[in-house]
Amino acid sequence: IPSMPITIAKYDLKPFARIETKRSTWKKVESSSSENIVVDLDGTDFGYTVGEVETVVHNDEDIEEAQKVVKGLIGDITGNEKDGAQALGKLETYLIANRPDVYDACISSGSMKKRYN
Repeated sequence: IPSMPITIAKYDLKPFARIETKRSTWKKVESSSSENIVVDLDGTDFGYTVGEVETVVHNDEDIEEAQKVVKGLIGDITGNEKDGAQALGKLETYLIANRPDVYDACISSGSMKKRYN
């Protein structure tokens, strides 16, 4: 576990979640240089895996096309063509399963939005 800087340590903070992840990074390189896509997959020590797909655009005119390409690849990988689907984050998933009291406090305070039933 990383150590806390001295300036933070004086507040006597206690961890409420310990999550270890292993990341693998994948790169899709198309024949078109404008379509370089990176996929990061994070697997946690509690069995949850979440991914992130991203690409870089160099001007505003390319944003809409890049979003279509990224959403298309996500649909191909997951088999889910649902537009706008967003996975729960690692911390959110951990809290729901292991610390529902902390998760509920985060929802009540507005620091997280409830995104599951």
